[in-house]
Amino acid sequence: TSFYKLLELILYSATTKNEKIYCLAGLAISRAQLLDRDGFLAFSEELKGLDIDESCCFYSILIWTIWNVYFAHITNDAALLGDIGKKVARADVLINRNASSNQLSIFHFYLELIPHLILFKNTAGAKAIVELIENHPIKEEMVKDDKLAMLYSLYQMDIKSMENFGFKLTPMQLYSLEQHIN
Repeated sequence: TSFYKLLELILYSATTKNEKIYCLAGLAISRAQLLDRDGFLAFSEELKGLDIDESCCFYSILIWTIWNVYFAHITNDAALLGDIGKKVARADVLINRNASSNQLSIFHFYLELIPHLILFKNTAGAKAIVELIENHPIKEEMVKDDKLAMLYSLYQMDIKSMENFGFKLTPMQLYSLEQHIN
């Protein structure tokens, strides 16, 4: 709750689109994770009018994309569910433009997004992200990073479990997934 309160305080004095997107998306996701649908929808209503652009930092782009995943699944809107790929592609472009200081940032983005798709059992979306990783020109650099490689392997295993209708995770996998989502 302290992070939630911090976001509320920042939102109160937010002056930039970047700050507003970060705070509203963070607050909306927080409400969703607490199963507060009304709170989620209230923050989402304000957020619907905001779109990411070059002025947004990595975390605002990431959390905006995650919010889109939550919003599409929670509202169960077919059009929004179909647009998730477009939202990810838009975020991907913006992150790649800003990735000059850290080429692996796109993999951080992908690997932050996958557990949220897994949470909603969106196998197709998660597989699409894995496909983006598999076909990325600097994937070999990502594999050299122990943390990213471990997360990637874990999520691939989770997706295979989902596809085989055996969506059962070990207690350690559940803990890891929960920690990553938090």
